[in-house]
Amino acid sequence: MAEPVSGRGFFDAEGAAVIPELIDGHAHITNNGMTLSDALAPFTSNVADLLKLQRKGRMIAGMDADLVVLDENLAVRHVMARGEWHVRDGQVVRRGMYEQI
Repeated sequence: MAEPVSGRGFFDAEGAAVIPELIDGHAHITNNGMTLSDALAPFTSNVADLLKLQRKGRMIAGMDADLVVLDENLAVRHVMARGEWHVRDGQVVRRGMYEQI
């Protein structure tokens, strides 16, 4: 199981980020017969709509191109924000504007 590391989230034994709420949600979804692809809206477009984030939550032309790629264990492998890769193969390759290097 993932362990919290100095306030920076959770990481598995290989150092990949793991989101406990997503794992719990995935277990609930698959145990109730829903596929992960069917369950994306509550994590993506529904949240963006609720928060009135018009350029978020969908992968279509003109949007911000935010993307999280998970592995089979739901660990974060790649993260793209506004079309720029920030995490590749579980390693930070670019930091956000307010993050220290």
